[in-house]
Amino acid sequence: MHASPLEVWRATTGKPYGIAGVTFGAVTGDRVEMLRKAAFVYCRDSVSVENIRRAGVTGPHSGFGPDTAFALHVRNEEAAERYLQQTGLRNKRFICVIPRHRVSPYSTIYNYPPTAEDRKIDALNREFNGTDHGATRELIVNWVRETGLGVLACPEMTYGVQLAKEQLVDPLPADVRKNVFWKDSFWNADEAASVYARALAVVSLDCHSPIIALTAGTPAIHLRVPTDNPHKSRMFADIGTPEWVHELQGMTGARLTSMVMEIHREPAIAAQKVHRAMVFVRQRQAAMMASVRAALPA
Repeated sequence: MHASPLEVWRATTGKPYGIAGVTFGAVTGDRVEMLRKAAFVYCRDSVSVENIRRAGVTGPHSGFGPDTAFALHVRNEEAAERYLQQTGLRNKRFICVIPRHRVSPYSTIYNYPPTAEDRKIDALNREFNGTDHGATRELIVNWVRETGLGVLACPEMTYGVQLAKEQLVDPLPADVRKNVFWKDSFWNADEAASVYARALAVVSLDCHSPIIALTAGTPAIHLRVPTDNPHKSRMFADIGTPEWVHELQGMTGARLTSMVMEIHREPAIAAQKVHRAMVFVRQRQAAMMASVRAALPA
């Protein structure tokens, strides 16, 4: 049996190792011992915490620790201001909508010839893309017609650039389309964070854009696609925003519109929810990093 990379690290350097900001399913086999020997173990969702507890990982430096994307602090304010000027989008007068495939198409992302498995993934995505984005398309139509405000269809993953155009922009009726802007190129996290900070709300089928938005102070709704890990979506409830995470399956455009309109009608209440969640996140981040400091050799 080969030693794990973490065991090699510890044996070679004499330094401890720790794990943070991850999701765990059932913890069995060699992974149990690996976690028990760690100086700290912090999971980004409460289901994973329960899983490591059942495996006997119960030390004082273990428990819930937010996804590391909650620590994102980079910004590109100049790029965000420039983009809003180019599009005509106004501060806190637009929403961002982010698409997602059922399964990430890595042959497209990394530009390699698709394998048989990749072709199955492509077929699965084609089968569900239309229905998966139905609620968000209806939200966009309702939002524009009821408020007259803007929408930015934008990506989290590189493939999301084209997917946003195909599923969120092109099918829209002409009276709606004029208020909808398509981010036609990929962006770095700093620009995305600065644009999200200027949005009224972010609605995303992917899970890290809502995290970036909340960290930037903007309300965010996450819709979990059925093929994504249900544990990691739990982290939105774990930080105190259970009303902003929902299963995509069964979600209707009317219900999604109602949630976004509530944020629009009561922005101060939504801002308070974001603030409370982020206070909790920062408290947990501080505790997690205290464990990291304590684990470092003197």
